[in-house]
Amino acid sequence: ATLRAEWTAPGIQPQMGTPAVRQVGLNSMAFDHWYESFSAGAPFTAVVSDLAPVVRARLEALQILSIAAVPVFADGEFWGFIGVDDCVTGRAWTDFETETLATAAVVVGAAISRRRMEESLRDATIKALLAADIGEVVTGAGDTVQQMLERCTAAIVNRLYPDFVRIWMVSEDLECLHACRAAGSLTIQEASSPDVPLVSAELQRIATSDSITMWRDGLPALWPGSEDVYQRSGLRAGAGFRLMTNGRITGVMVLLGRTSPPAAMIDALESVTDEIALAIERHHAQSARTRAELSYRRLVAATIEGIVIHDGSKVIDANPSIATMMGYSVDELIGMDPFIFIAPEYHDLVRGHVASNYQKPYEVEGVHRDGRRFPAELKGSDYVDAGCRLRVAAVRDITDRKAAQSAEARLREEQTARELAERTRERAQFLAEASRILASSLDTSTTLKQLAVLATPSLADYCVISTIQDRVVKNVAVVHSDPARESILHDAVNAWPESFPPGHPIYAALVDNRHFLAEDVTEETVNALAVSPEHLGYLRLLGARSLLAVPITLAGTLMGSMILSFTRPDRRYNAEDLALAQEFAHRAALALQSARSYHQVQLAARARDEMLAVVAHDLRNPLNTIIMGSELALEMAEQTSTSAPGTRQLEIIRRTAGHMNRLIQDLLDAGRLDSGGSLALETSALQPADLLREAGDMLAPMAAHGRIEFNVIADQDLPTIVADRSRLLQVLSNLVGNALKFTPKHGTITVTASVHDGAGASVDGVGATLNGEADVPADTAGASHDASASVDSVGATREIRFSVQDTGCGIPPDMLPHVFARGWQARRGDRRGIGLGLAIASGIVEAHGGRIWAESVVDEGSRFTFAIPAR
Repeated sequence: ATLRAEWTAPGIQPQMGTPAVRQVGLNSMAFDHWYESFSAGAPFTAVVSDLAPVVRARLEALQILSIAAVPVFADGEFWGFIGVDDCVTGRAWTDFETETLATAAVVVGAAISRRRMEESLRDATIKALLAADIGEVVTGAGDTVQQMLERCTAAIVNRLYPDFVRIWMVSEDLECLHACRAAGSLTIQEASSPDVPLVSAELQRIATSDSITMWRDGLPALWPGSEDVYQRSGLRAGAGFRLMTNGRITGVMVLLGRTSPPAAMIDALESVTDEIALAIERHHAQSARTRAELSYRRLVAATIEGIVIHDGSKVIDANPSIATMMGYSVDELIGMDPFIFIAPEYHDLVRGHVASNYQKPYEVEGVHRDGRRFPAELKGSDYVDAGCRLRVAAVRDITDRKAAQSAEARLREEQTARELAERTRERAQFLAEASRILASSLDTSTTLKQLAVLATPSLADYCVISTIQDRVVKNVAVVHSDPARESILHDAVNAWPESFPPGHPIYAALVDNRHFLAEDVTEETVNALAVSPEHLGYLRLLGARSLLAVPITLAGTLMGSMILSFTRPDRRYNAEDLALAQEFAHRAALALQSARSYHQVQLAARARDEMLAVVAHDLRNPLNTIIMGSELALEMAEQTSTSAPGTRQLEIIRRTAGHMNRLIQDLLDAGRLDSGGSLALETSALQPADLLREAGDMLAPMAAHGRIEFNVIADQDLPTIVADRSRLLQVLSNLVGNALKFTPKHGTITVTASVHDGAGASVDGVGATLNGEADVPADTAGASHDASASVDSVGATREIRFSVQDTGCGIPPDMLPHVFARGWQARRGDRRGIGLGLAIASGIVEAHGGRIWAESVVDEGSRFTFAIPAR
C-alpha cells in the first residue's frame, strides 16, 4: 500500500513522509488479516493494544492508538482503503462511523472509475484526432515527401506532446533511409542527420521486427551523433516502429523521451504507422508516374490538339498545335502567362478548376494574338514534377461545333428557363404554404389533413398520409381531389389491414428509407399492391395511372408514409415531383417530431418532478434524524457543561445536514419553477425593518466567521409589505451567501431596505442595472429579471427595495446577464454551491409580484436588489 493523501487533526504529527506508512506490505504475515478483510469488502476496526505484537509495535511507533479502515473498490476490484486513526485515545469505533467511512469509500471508488473512464475516452479521442490529422496530411496535394513527413511529425507533436519524434523513409533504390527533420516538445540542437544506410544495425532491427521495439532505460545509437543529443536533452527511453505496406518496408519511425512513453501514446502512434507507410509508398509511385509523364509529353508533341504545360503563372512547355492556334511560336509561348490566351471573364472559372484539379472538359473563349476570340474546349489535369505542381491542359478550337449548336441551344434554353422559373415559383409557394400549415398547430391530425388537402390536385389526385409504428399503420389523412370518388378511396383505405403485410413492395421500400415509384401503373402493379380481393377491387376503381410513396423519416427512423397518385392520363411522376414529395414528407416528419417532442417534454417534466418529490421525501427522513440526533447530542453536551472532543464534529454534522436539507428544498423549488409552477407562499403583513433585523441576526455570524464587516441599514418608518417571511429570508440568505463567497476577508457587505416609487412598466430584457436613483434599471452593465412588478395602467406604485451590496471581486459584464439562470456559477467547478440560489431567489420574488436585478463593477463589488410592492 502507498499512502496517497493524509489529514491530521491539530497537534498530531503528519506521517505522509514516513516510509513505514508509505510502504506497508498488506500481504505480509503481520497484516494478512487486514488484506483478507479488505479483499472481501469488509471494514477493519481495532484498538491497537488488542492487535498482534508486531502490528501493535509498528502502529504505536507512529503514535496510533486506535484504527478504523474500509476498502475502496474501483470497477469491482480492490483498489485501496480509507483509514482513520485515533492518536489520543484507544477508542472503539461505532457502526455509524464505519458506515460513514464506507459511504466515502464508495464515492472515492466511483471517482476513480470515472477517472479511468475519462482517461480512456481522452486517449481514444486523441487517437482519433491524430488519425484524422495524419490522414489530412498524407492526402494533401503539392507537398514533397519530406514536407509531408515533417507535417506528420508536427501533427504527432501537436496531439501527443512527445519529447522527440523522427521518421526515416526508405529510398526508392532500397539502399538507404532518408531522415526528415526531428520534432518534439524539447528544443533539440543537432547537426543535420545524413542518410543512414539501410543496414544500420539498430534501424535494421526496428525495420525487421514484428513488434514495436522498446527502450526502457538507455538508448542505442540510432544515427551519427545521436548519443550527444541524448545527453544534452536527457533522453533515456523510447520506442521504434516499422513502416510497412503490402509486405514492403517503407521506413522507420522513432519516439524518444526522458521517461518511458505511456501506453496510450504508443497505441496512438501504432495506429497511424500504416497510413504513413502508405503515403511513402504513394510518393514512390508518384515519382514513377512523373517519369512516365515525361515520355507522354514527347508523344503528344505531334498531336493536332493544342497542349500546354504551366504552373499557374507561366507556360513551362507547349506543342506546335497550341502555338499555331494562338498565333505564336513555341519559343515565344515559353514563360508567358497562360491566362493571356483566355478571355478575362473566364479567368476566375479557369483558376477555380486549376485550384481544384478539375479534369473534365469545359468551354471558354480563347484569345488569338491578333485579339480575335474563338470558342475553345479545355481539359486539364495536375501532376508533380520535382516537387512542383504543374498542370497539362489540352485546348481544342470548337468554332465550327459551336456555330452549329448555337441557334438550337438558344431556343432550348429560353423554353427551359421559362418552364423552370414557373415550376420553381409554384414549388416555392407550395412549400411555403406547407410550412405555414405545419407551424399553425401541434395537433398532428389537423396539420397532416391540411397537408393532404394541399397536395391535391397539384401534387396528386389523391393523397393518403399515415403514421407507422412497429409496422402498425394509422391512416391520419385521406383526401381525393374528386369528392365523388373520395368514398372509394376511404373504402380502399379501410380494406387495408392494421399492419403492413410481410414483403409488401411499398413497406419494403419504406423500411429501407427508400421511395416507391411506379411511373406507369400496370395491372401487374395493382395486383402486387393489393392485399385482398376486396382491396384489389377498390384499387381498380380508383384507376391510378402513376403512383409514388415516400417515407416520412427523421434521423433514420420511419415515422409514417405519404402515398400520392395521379389518375389523369397526362400526368406521370418524375424526378422533380419526387424531390418535391420528399421535401414535403420531410416537413411532415418535422411536424410529427415536434408534436412528439412536445409531449415527451411534458412527460419528462412530470416524471422529473415526481422523482424529485420522492427523492426529497426519502432523503429528508434520514436527514431529519441526523439533525435531531446532533441537536440532542449538543444539548446533552451543554447540560454537562463540558467541551467534549466530538462537540465540534457534532456542530459540523448539524450544519452540513441543514445545508443538505436546504439543497433538497432548492432542487424542489427549481423543479417547480422549471415546470411552470409557482412557489407556495404563506403571506402576512411584515415590517421591512423587522425582516432585515431578523436576517442580520441569522447571517451576521457567517460574515464574522469570514472576517467580513456586515451592516444592516433599514428605515424604521418603511411601509408594510404583504409577503412570506420565511421565503424573503431565504432570498436574503441566498443573496448574502452569494456575496460571502466572493467577498475577501476584511471586506464589507451591506444590507439595506428603502422605499421607492415603482417602475411604470416591467423591466424588459437582459442587461439592466440601477442608474443612479432611476426607477427602472437601464444600464447595459447589469442583469435583471422582470418578475411582473405590481403596476397599474395609470402609473407607478410604491415598492420596498432590498439591496445586498458587497466589496468583492465583481462580475464581468459578459457574465452578468446570466447570473439568474439556473445552474449558473461564476467559476466553473465551484464546489460551494450548485448554482440554484439566485434562480430560486428570482422565482420567490416573482411569486411576490416583484422584480430582481444585479449590477456590478469588476474589482469593486456587486449589488443585488429586489423590489416588493408596498402594501
